[in-house]
Amino acid sequence: MKRLLPLLLTLLAAFAAEAQYRPQYTQYVLNNYLINPAVTGIENYIDVRMGYRQQWAGIEGAPQTGYLSFHLPLGLSKLKGQWQDGLEDLTPGSFSDDKGFGRGRMKARHGLGGMLLYDRIGPFDRSEAYVSYAYHLPLNNQFTLSFGAMAGVVQSRFDATRAQLLDPGDPLDGSIQEQVFSPDLSMGFWLYSTNFYFGASGQQLLSHNGVLTGTATRPVLATSQVHYFGTLGYRLRLGNGLQLVPSLLVKSLQPAPVAVDVNLTAILHERIWVAMSHRVGDGTAAMLRLALSQGLDVAYTYEHRTSEVRFFNTGTHEITLGLRLNNRFGIVCPEFLW
Repeated sequence: MKRLLPLLLTLLAAFAAEAQYRPQYTQYVLNNYLINPAVTGIENYIDVRMGYRQQWAGIEGAPQTGYLSFHLPLGLSKLKGQWQDGLEDLTPGSFSDDKGFGRGRMKARHGLGGMLLYDRIGPFDRSEAYVSYAYHLPLNNQFTLSFGAMAGVVQSRFDATRAQLLDPGDPLDGSIQEQVFSPDLSMGFWLYSTNFYFGASGQQLLSHNGVLTGTATRPVLATSQVHYFGTLGYRLRLGNGLQLVPSLLVKSLQPAPVAVDVNLTAILHERIWVAMSHRVGDGTAAMLRLALSQGLDVAYTYEHRTSEVRFFNTGTHEITLGLRLNNRFGIVCPEFLW
């Protein structure tokens, strides 16, 4: 049966290439920048993330995704950081401790970021490069609203040498490699405080159609499909170094059904994150994240699918390495993203 799976995946990849679906992530709870550009520059340091996802491990041609992202705030005072007043009296790391420090009113500020991404499934792969910008506007002493945009270019490719065709005489068999370039745009907003966030975004907002490969009667198209995301989270401070963060993600794109992720994260002493995630009707995942120092953290996720594909693979694995550069105040637990 496993010998048939590469062929089945090739057919699925052809469908994916026509619709140009975005890569799927489980660790977006650690890096919401992946799905919403309004997060750009939200923390008081340079946030760098390197991630890799192996979906359906053990199946030849299964999806693989790797990325490198960074974003940083602009225009912050070296003394006062994000706050208008009161910061000089705070100790390193006090932004997110159990006392809920964060006195004074947030300053309006800008954020700048960028991302490189590579995604591959069967004979299809795509490389993406983006830059992003966000503006963070304080509404009052608690809430800030940010608006962000991410623009870039996508290179979609088809490599016939990696394809397994039903018909050895198929015209596609003569195609070595074809590629098409297309612009891409994402936009979103993010309403947040030290204990709450709510955001919505749209990705692949520039609709385009490009012939990737094939014949005049049966072309393979690279057609973008708009993705919509809505996410919500709340941090409960229970004392004794324990915090709980329930969160929700809703994803919508046509013609796929609406996807819903329900997550629960436990944070212990701001250095250990243990999370469970359930994608309704599709699978469950467990995640562990460790803050190794004030500037370094690592996270691993194992995902088990409940659909029929679970019989033919050993699960999905995702790992992320995070760096906090120019972390002047020694923040270990992010103040606004948990």
